Amino acid sequence: MNNAPDRKDEPPGKPFAGLAPPWACRNMGPLDQVLRAGIGLGLVWFGFFDDWFITDQVAGAIVGVFGLANLVFAPLAFCPVYRMAGLNTRRA
Repeated sequence: MNNAPDRKDEPPGKPFAGLAPPWACRNMGPLDQVLRAGIGLGLVWFGFFDDWFITDQVAGAIVGVFGLANLVFAPLAFCPVYRMAGLNTRRA
């Protein structure tokens, strides 16, 4: 027995058929991508490889993971924080 509410506007088996996947919603311009990749590389270096600038291992790991996230999202031209805030630096 199916207890889900009937939705006539959605095809069966595809509850999010009308929504584009997040990586298809590009919201970063090319300058933003380059800056984000460069900052991401710096954060990865300071977080994981350089013990002089950040001496705490937990703080270094947090900074490094944040840098990795920037490196992942820069080539996709998508920023989840921009999407939540409704920002878009990409020209239409």
